[in-house]
Amino acid sequence: MPKPPFIPTNDARTKVKSLVAVGIPQEDVAKIIGCSPKTLRKHFRHELKTASAEATAAVGGFLFQAAKAGNVTAQIFWLKTRGRWKVPPNTPGKDDGTGTTGESRSTVVILPDNGRGPPRDYDFSKYLKWEEKQRQKAARRKARRQAQEGSN
Repeated sequence: MPKPPFIPTNDARTKVKSLVAVGIPQEDVAKIIGCSPKTLRKHFRHELKTASAEATAAVGGFLFQAAKAGNVTAQIFWLKTRGRWKVPPNTPGKDDGTGTTGESRSTVVILPDNGRGPPRDYDFSKYLKWEEKQRQKAARRKARRQAQEGSN
């Protein structure tokens, strides 16, 4: 005997809309409503398309109201995301609130030995010779560049 046809109710439409608005996947919504995902898409197309946008708009409205009411965090978030404000880069010599004056900070991270380095008996002499040649080439190029700039 075939299954009876699915008939959507207003309660089901409201439930689908609220579930989709909070991000529940369509497959799960279909299980909750008691139909297949294909039937869900057939009967609740409008709710599936609009619920997420309506929820985003509602939250945006609450954020906007909070910003207008004086919530500084909401104001900053709104201006950075909707007003396209950007935080200026740290200017050297100015205090950025971290107690430093814009000097570059570096962090040294020491990683544990994971056993993937070169073997202990690896001969680094070839690499060291190659590195020395690269330094000499760079010095010659620099000297040539300075000589050309001096003759101009």
